[in-house]
Amino acid sequence: MTAHASQGLELTNLPTKLCRICWNTHRWRRPTGEAALLEINSSVAEHGFGHEEWLFNFGYLIGGKHYAFLQPVGKSYANLQGQKVNLILYAVPPPPARPVIVARIEGCEVITPSEAQKVWAIYKRRGWLSEMSDQLEELGYKRKLENVKSTNLSNVRFSQAQVKFYDPHVSVPRQHKTRSLRRYQFYPLDPDYLALLNRSSNLHSGIINAKANLRVLGLLAREPYMILYMIVFRIGWTNYFDSGSVLLRLATNPGTWT
Repeated sequence: MTAHASQGLELTNLPTKLCRICWNTHRWRRPTGEAALLEINSSVAEHGFGHEEWLFNFGYLIGGKHYAFLQPVGKSYANLQGQKVNLILYAVPPPPARPVIVARIEGCEVITPSEAQKVWAIYKRRGWLSEMSDQLEELGYKRKLENVKSTNLSNVRFSQAQVKFYDPHVSVPRQHKTRSLRRYQFYPLDPDYLALLNRSSNLHSGIINAKANLRVLGLLAREPYMILYMIVFRIGWTNYFDSGSVLLRLATNPGTWT
């Protein structure tokens, strides 16, 4: 179902923020590994994944709500606890592609540390932390999420109905400030650009079009030099074979792209 402008965020009387999330080719349902190859001097680059890579895994629901993590929330966490905010989410794909608007969350609620601790306990009891750790191990990262800080596991909650996807993603105009933003933090969104996004025919609610799962693979096929870019310029020749195996796995494992 396509969302119309009458359902736009400007009608909710909540603050609307631009929010960066790391790149992911599994539609943020599980970590995929390529984000670490695209970033330098970031948490994602350091750990090999971003906690927001489970942002839209609606298989993990507690009371009909999905609890997830957004790094920009941490920058203003003390002031945002218990508040709701509209979020326009963008990510930075492999070069030379421009930043893209990927989704929006209407009325996203920032939870308190005590709520995050309860969520952590439920995730552990239901085996979700172990499952998430196994997904990281499949990518070559031995990280036990049972040891993660509760507020690094979840700091927001929302229902699937509050999420709308831009499918296909909306490329950010060359002149827009998003192209120069590098940090994971909230940014104000100018009204004119928000109005443009509200009118976008790419905006859909529910589960995104399955055809989008092939876009990144197609992009690599059309622009093979991006593979060389990620190997040579991001991680260097010393890690050539490790990076090559990651990219080969991404290209040959269909489950990575769905």
